Parts: sequence; C-alpha cells; structure tokens
Amino acid sequence: MAETTTKATDPSSKEQIQHLQQLVRELVITETTTSSGGPGQDATENFDQISYTIKQIFQTGKEEAFADQLSTFIHRKEMEIEKMCNFHYQEFVQSVDQLLKVRVGTVTLRNKIVDLNQELQETGGNIVEKKKEMIENRRTLLNIETAMDALQSCLFVLDIANKVNTHIENRKYYSALRVQLSYFLETDTDQITGEDD
Repeated sequence: MAETTTKATDPSSKEQIQHLQQLVRELVITETTTSSGGPGQDATENFDQISYTIKQIFQTGKEEAFADQLSTFIHRKEMEIEKMCNFHYQEFVQSVDQLLKVRVGTVTLRNKIVDLNQELQETGGNIVEKKKEMIENRRTLLNIETAMDALQSCLFVLDIANKVNTHIENRKYYSALRVQLSYFLETDTDQITGEDD
C-alpha cells in the first residue's frame, strides 16, 4: 500500500516541481524585462506579477520546495556562467597568445628591416664611392685625351720645325719658307672653317 501512495504522490510532486520551476522562470523573465526595460512593461506591473507569484508560493506552503528549485536554478545558471566564462577565458588566452606571436613576429620583422637598412646604407655608400671613382676616372681620361691632343699638335709643329731645320741646314731656304707658309695657311684655314686636326 505504501508503494501505491508513492506512485500516486510522484506524479503530483512532479507537477508541483514543474509548477515551481515555472514560477522561477516567471520571476527570472519578469526580472530580466524589468532590468532591460522591456517594451510595454512598467515597474508596477512587474511588481504585481512578482508579488502574485510569491503569494502563490506562500499560500500553497511550498516555500522550501520553491527555495530548493530556486537554488537548483541558481546553481544551473552559475554553471552556465562559469562555462561561458571558461569559454571566453580560453578565447582570451588564445588572443593573448596570438598577440605575443604577433609581437615576436613584429620584433623579428623590425630586426630584419634594420638589417636591410644597414645593408642598403652600406651598398649605397659603396655605390657613392664607385660613382666618385668613376667621376675621377672620367676626369683623368678627359685630361689624358686633352694631353694627347696637345701632344699631337706639338708633334705636328715639331715635325714641321724639323723639316724647316733640315731645309735650312741643307741651305734650301726657299723650301723651308714654303713648308712654314703652308703650315700657317693650313692652320689659318682650319681656324676659319672650324675644323680640328
């Protein structure tokens, strides 16, 4: 007979537990809409609903059962919050790890940039030195070409002077004068026409 009473009370206790869980949900929903300022709800309506729910609990004498259900609900919500915090904490830790990796990568990249800058400075310095050398070599080459032109002119004049001297030594004054005059006529004509030898 005791078994039949427990079986009979089990469905009613389940109904009571479900009823109490429903009341807890109503309280939470009412509190949530109050704190978030839900549409069409004002504080007096929410207060009336909460007071009605609490009044039902006391009238039925289920304060302890309601407290148990409330504790269970609170415990479940705390577990959900802890789980959510752990999940976000893992994301936070992963983000910090990624930031540290980015920082290490940034330091490495910065060092590479500094090294590359030094190489560019050295290479640029070498290029400047080579350019200075090239300019100096070109000046030297131009000086050599100018000196060679001057030497060619001198050789031509010396050749004519030798011819004149040879004619004078052989007492061929007319031939010496003719060689000298042809040189002067050639030089004057070149200067007038602007041609170089």
